Amino acid sequence: MPELLGKKGKPKPKDRRAPLSKYEPSPKNLGNLEALPLEIRQTIYELALDGRIPIRPFPEDRQQRAPMTGRLSLLYVSKAVKLEASWVFHNKMTLHLDMSKLLARYTKIRGPQCLAMWRAAARFRSVELALPTVKQAPIMAHSMETLLTTIELLVCCWKKRAPSSAACRQVNIQLTWLFNMRTHPRSASALEDDVIATATKSVRKALKKAVRLVGDNVGIGKWTVSAMTEIEYKERKRLGRRMLTKTKRRLKEKGIVFLGLSSDEVPIDMLETDGGAWQTWRGTHRRFDD
Repeated sequence: MPELLGKKGKPKPKDRRAPLSKYEPSPKNLGNLEALPLEIRQTIYELALDGRIPIRPFPEDRQQRAPMTGRLSLLYVSKAVKLEASWVFHNKMTLHLDMSKLLARYTKIRGPQCLAMWRAAARFRSVELALPTVKQAPIMAHSMETLLTTIELLVCCWKKRAPSSAACRQVNIQLTWLFNMRTHPRSASALEDDVIATATKSVRKALKKAVRLVGDNVGIGKWTVSAMTEIEYKERKRLGRRMLTKTKRRLKEKGIVFLGLSSDEVPIDMLETDGGAWQTWRGTHRRFDD
């Protein structure tokens, strides 16, 4: 019996590991929660996870990055609790992805870890993709490229999942101050003029591709696009108004909902002070819970 012999003809050691069925989660591992119905347990998990607050994979506060602390520590109580709470985690909570430089790294690197990250993101039924609330065209250009690649990666992962999950999936794309960005330089510098013109062209190209990509994948879920639509009637804002009109028309042709927001609902991150310096003001975009 050669299959039972190891090297040099010696018998193979017995596998002392327990069968996998022993480690499979079961209701017996839930402790006192076992006495409650599944619906009540899911309600408890949702309250413990605080489903009203979106999940941000890249928090700026380093203390929030520790997985064993905070509201997500519920997923580390036991395997049985994790199995049941994971359903609430992916179906009752919202994943919020800011188009930041950190997220941009995951759109450029191709590997098993990055692929696993996007597959995990595709498990959420509610996803928010938000541009930074700034007016600088170069920043918007990089953010739009990240947004376009993010949509492509998520769509690729969603197409591989069961078609039944598309009926309840909600995707909210937050364009924030995109149509109110500065398309004209403040000074007469030729270099600044070229930088802004190149960035504006890149934004328009990426926006057109993103709208086309969303329109071609309407069946994947319920798409919603929102943006700040209070644009001043000035000559330098004419391009922004034109981009807004074309975007709304293209979305309407594809049957995608567009929500226009006020400046109060989309507070800007960067405010110019009297001295000409930039002061950071943290704000949040309006959420859509309907």
